[in-house]
Amino acid sequence: MENCGRKRKLIIQIPCLNEAKTLGIALAELPRSVPGIDKVEILIVDDGSTDSTLERARAWAEKDERIAVLHQENAGATAARLRGLRAARGEFVLYLDADDAWEPDLLPRVDEGLCKSGADLLMFAFRRVPGKEEHPFPAEGWIERETWTQKLISSSAVNMVWDKAVRREIALACQIGEEHEGVAEDLLMVLPILDRVGRFYYIDQPLYRYRAVLDSRSNAFRPNRHKEIDAARAQVLEYLVDKDLNDEATLARFYTLYVDRMLDCLSRAIRAGASRSQRRQLFRDVRGFALFQMARFYPLDLPLCRRAMRALVAWRLDGAYAFLVRRQAKAQNRARC
Repeated sequence: MENCGRKRKLIIQIPCLNEAKTLGIALAELPRSVPGIDKVEILIVDDGSTDSTLERARAWAEKDERIAVLHQENAGATAARLRGLRAARGEFVLYLDADDAWEPDLLPRVDEGLCKSGADLLMFAFRRVPGKEEHPFPAEGWIERETWTQKLISSSAVNMVWDKAVRREIALACQIGEEHEGVAEDLLMVLPILDRVGRFYYIDQPLYRYRAVLDSRSNAFRPNRHKEIDAARAQVLEYLVDKDLNDEATLARFYTLYVDRMLDCLSRAIRAGASRSQRRQLFRDVRGFALFQMARFYPLDLPLCRRAMRALVAWRLDGAYAFLVRRQAKAQNRARC
């Protein structure tokens, strides 16, 4: 158990790219002081913003001695996080995206959880805005390797970096290369950390508010999104095989999530108005992925509509797939009206 009489030093890292509109809101909501925490180090890493993000960050730093601002040419969120990790001096690092927010009691609850458990990694529930609360696990306590592995392969609930506090030296030891920038970089950062610690402590209280911004980096259409997800899930599969967790039921859950993510990539491209040549290449790539091909050998737990969409991809009926996606989008728009 951690020595609760000793105050901790925490790092709050905020990677930014064109976040001038939201950065000030996120910073204003951070508490000035927290009992049990000796020092809070706030690192804003500007990833080559073209708006006034850097100027606003520096203005905040002039008013608040806890804030330090780093600037780099645009290299992606992964590179920004690594830059912040190397510059930080605290014990535990937490990540806050500039367009998200924390609940007021996040830092006290994190400190309490670290004190109670002595864990190297702590995770907490979160709330989607708009949306619902996400409780990846049913109760507070230690989450063992087998439990989080099953969650890892069946959902994205444990893949994020921003719902965790991790000991800085472990995060540094498990850092990934900057070449992994993309939609799946959170998973590629989290998996080696999870593997290193083996188990972690979980707080079953939503402490993070994740705002689903349609034009954010994580939600925008990316031409290589499918390749990034495929590469990340291939690493998960490699981990499952290495840990001898590749029984048929586990692999069926793994491939169910994989196919669902690939269908989401295809649908997102169509809804975003990708060109015909972009769509043609995208469908060709997905059909060529070894994991997509292997999925047909496992009983996938997909809804009937998703199974039909997967069949359209496999049968090369790309036009029919696009028609179905557009029809679904129109139905959703009518339902919102």
